[in-house]
Amino acid sequence: MVRRTVCILCLIPCLLLLSLVVQGANQKHNITGPITHENLSIFLIHGQNTYSIDNLLTLKEAIEQKKIIIHETEEVNELQVENISNYYIFIQEGDIVKGGKQDRVLQYDFVVNPKSGKIPISSFCVEQQRWSKRGKEDLGQFNSSSKRIASKKLKLATKQEQSQQKVWEEVKEVQDKLSSNVGTTVNSAVSASSLQLALENKEIAVLTKEYINNINKQIKDDRDIIGFVFAINGEINSADIYSNNFLFKKMWPKLLEACAIEAISEKKESVKVNNITPQQVTKWLNEVESVSSSKITRKGKMEFSTRDSEKNVLYETSTNGRWIHKNMIKK
Repeated sequence: MVRRTVCILCLIPCLLLLSLVVQGANQKHNITGPITHENLSIFLIHGQNTYSIDNLLTLKEAIEQKKIIIHETEEVNELQVENISNYYIFIQEGDIVKGGKQDRVLQYDFVVNPKSGKIPISSFCVEQQRWSKRGKEDLGQFNSSSKRIASKKLKLATKQEQSQQKVWEEVKEVQDKLSSNVGTTVNSAVSASSLQLALENKEIAVLTKEYINNINKQIKDDRDIIGFVFAINGEINSADIYSNNFLFKKMWPKLLEACAIEAISEKKESVKVNNITPQQVTKWLNEVESVSSSKITRKGKMEFSTRDSEKNVLYETSTNGRWIHKNMIKK
């Protein structure tokens, strides 16, 4: 059942000293931060729950609990999802699904209704050189979704340029940057072109865990957090905002891991990283949301709105007429 909930804003965590109110999309958000480790800085967005869906699982949870089937179609840019449970399942753009004839990244957000039947969903290949069974994996299905794409340029390749060739180019660039900064080749011997397998590299996992642990231990109260902005090497990168705290907390582990991996790939020795203020974050968010013209795409009850400017782009996903997720990218 879909319902609307409203809650009183919780107190801002005492360890975060700076706070601003951001206006946007008929809401007020408190921005706190930065929370910084190495070259990654996180600004938390606190706000009201405006829309929620009962019995909601993420794609990762649904696959692990065997409540969804993701079918291989043998079409690179389209898969089929089938919700076989009584839960709603939230798929976020940028989620990688592992298996089938080649690993894919999903292009759009999607809320899959209970007992949905087979539904087509857009995808891009993130494993260029395989079109056959890999090990003991199921050739006709995808059996995990533990990782996300970890590159601003790769996000734009899937969502804005929508070019398979560009996606392959950006996958290679991510692998090359990670290999250079980690000090060893992260490409897997099992499938060198697989982004998923590269992100599973043990050396990357060790470095990523340091970022995740250091960031998380600085967050003392997450009850009203609905999104975040992150910066790498002292430059604002992207933001994700959700319509409720429940969904944010479900997505946070996967999102933070992707931010940490991107920070590792972009790490530079001489960059100052603590020079961004909440005022600058506020100004950027307002700038992104000030663009009024938008391109709207509809798929069933899902609506995808894109607001594009020279410097920024905002992707907003709505279901049943209410927004559920916003992704903002600084070009």
